[in-house]
This record gives sequence, C-alpha cells and structure tokens, in this order.
Amino acid sequence: MLPEISQTSSDVGMGEESSRPKRRPPVSSAKRPWLAEELALLGKVTDRQAAEQLNRSRCSTASQRCAMGIPRLPAETLWAKDELDLLGTVPDEEAARRLGRSVRAVQRKRAALGRLAPGPPKAHWGEEELRLLGKVTDEEAARLTHKEGHEQD
Repeated sequence: MLPEISQTSSDVGMGEESSRPKRRPPVSSAKRPWLAEELALLGKVTDRQAAEQLNRSRCSTASQRCAMGIPRLPAETLWAKDELDLLGTVPDEEAARRLGRSVRAVQRKRAALGRLAPGPPKAHWGEEELRLLGKVTDEEAARLTHKEGHEQD
C-alpha cells in the first residue's frame, strides 16, 4: 500500500508556488470484509446474481465462493426454463437478443440440448422430380424443380 502524500511543494524544496498538481492520496486497496449474511448467499444463487445483490464484482464473488470451497451451481440452472424453451424455436440471433446472451452462448446451449436450428423445412423430392435425375443436367433439374443446387469445389 502506498503511503499517503502529505507534503506540499514547499516541503520538498520546490519553492512556495509550484506548477505541478498535487497528487491525490491513493484510493484504499483494502477489501470490504464479507458479512456472514453475504457469505450465506454464495452457492445458493449464481455468481452473477450474488454479485448484483451484494454490490460486488462477479469476479470477487466467484473468488470468495471458490476460497470457501463452495461449488458453483450446475450449469443447467444458469438457464431458466422459459429460456431453454425458447431455444430452437426462433433463430439463434433472435433468441440471443431476447435473452440478453451472446449468439454463441445460445448456439452452444441449443446444440447441447440436441435441438436443431430453426429454418425453412427441407423440401422432399417428389416422384416426378426424382425421374429427372440422371436424365437432365443438375442445373436443368434445379431450374425445373425450383430447388437450389449445391456447387462442388
């Protein structure tokens, strides 16, 4: 911890008037002690929720919880049921916007749940369309069936 600066410019031989600004005393680096009721909250809600309720940083909250040997909540509880219900029903970008989460977090959670990304349903080929295959070029078949072809590299 740095000592407080209490000397004036005249104390250090710079004359009575100095153009240098006086330094402010340093901000205390002492940590705010944890109260018993604050400690009791750790591990019962997410680190983010505890940090908000206790007016502390999430890092500080997580560090204190770890130091006390309290495990974090299972990842599944970090997502509310209504949030999980939304995944896979709307595009990931929209879900991320609605939930206040990153698109990547939404994609990962949706995939972990085994849900496909929503999109237009895949059209199946009909009998007449299947008969075209091998008789006309792929481009002609795509044009006639109004289906997009896949280019090969």
